[in-house]
Amino acid sequence: MQCPNELKLRLQEVSTEQQVKEFIFSLIKTLEIDHFLLGIFFPLSINKTNTLTIDNYPEGWRKTYDEQQLIHTDPIINYCAQNHSPIYWEQMKTKESEI
Repeated sequence: MQCPNELKLRLQEVSTEQQVKEFIFSLIKTLEIDHFLLGIFFPLSINKTNTLTIDNYPEGWRKTYDEQQLIHTDPIINYCAQNHSPIYWEQMKTKESEI
């Protein structure tokens, strides 16, 4: 596993979308994460944003998710809107059972 300083140095060298993708895929392999989605919002104006989404979910699942607009009921989306730290599904299940 790479040490945090090595990862920090690699991240500082990232400047293109392709390099971001390569870094993220390398990181999830190191962390042994099966699936991930990273969404970055770039504000263009007060009411308009440009979004970059990087993920490795199966295409069929993403299609279903998007078509059924599950973003509106997904507890992970709600969590991410209020926090900047990543979360594992296991942690989310624990949080939901506490409610």
